[in-house]
Amino acid sequence: MTYKKLTLLLLFTHLATILLAGDTDSLKLQNRHLTSINTGVSSQISRDEAISPFNYRGKAVPIAIGYQYLGGKSLHLFSSQFSHSELKSDLPDYPMVGLTHHVQSTSFQLRYSYQRKIAAFSEYKTKLFMGGEFSGFLNLRDHFFTTYSSHIMVDYFNSLSINAFLTKEFNDGRQILFLNVSSPVVSYVLLRGTYNAYVGDKIDPLDLGENVLSQLMRSGDFVSVAKLFAIRFDLSYVRYLGDHFGINFKYNFHYYNYSQYDNLLYSRNLYNHYMAGITIRF
Repeated sequence: MTYKKLTLLLLFTHLATILLAGDTDSLKLQNRHLTSINTGVSSQISRDEAISPFNYRGKAVPIAIGYQYLGGKSLHLFSSQFSHSELKSDLPDYPMVGLTHHVQSTSFQLRYSYQRKIAAFSEYKTKLFMGGEFSGFLNLRDHFFTTYSSHIMVDYFNSLSINAFLTKEFNDGRQILFLNVSSPVVSYVLLRGTYNAYVGDKIDPLDLGENVLSQLMRSGDFVSVAKLFAIRFDLSYVRYLGDHFGINFKYNFHYYNYSQYDNLLYSRNLYNHYMAGITIRF
């Protein structure tokens, strides 16, 4: 074999190695599973007009668990989040005589979305996905007016939403930014037509001799954006410390405005979650 042929063979082998390495890195970036767990601090503002005309505010320690599969052309997201907070209004408390105004608020949500890649900007290492999301959301509020007297209100939604998801990778490949935005189009809600804690279209016909929860679940209504407007905004930053382990920082914004009674009374809630945690990639 001549030196010229040997040189060409070595050059070809070197180029092939580079190309294969590039394909492997691309595949690694495209097909990956991410799991994360987060906690931090959150703030909540709640206005429950069927019970009280006042705004209630408070803080909580949320816990969130997430899973993500990012393929070459598709994206699967699953997440759950829980928080419990005590909300206070501007009304004064008189604990010595048993008068107190606060709300024990418990929130829980489950979300799953499937999205397809609609655009990629290789120059900026950015991808855009769009698709749909199914979510379940519970907001249970126990309104206390005296030390021993309270009324329970519930917002429960199962929603189908439109979803947009953006990924941005930075030059070193160890830093990734995720942006996720969703808003429901149609929802199955419980306790529509609630006028107060004792009177409502779904409360009045309840048979206390049967399973109350089962009756409420069967008597739900499908509503559109006109009755339930909600938007979620999730911003996540992940910094990998190795091939499989990283730390992340998340900001979650969630607002909804739900018509409780004939566009007269509303449940309005605003959440801001600030969290940090760990991410495992495999």
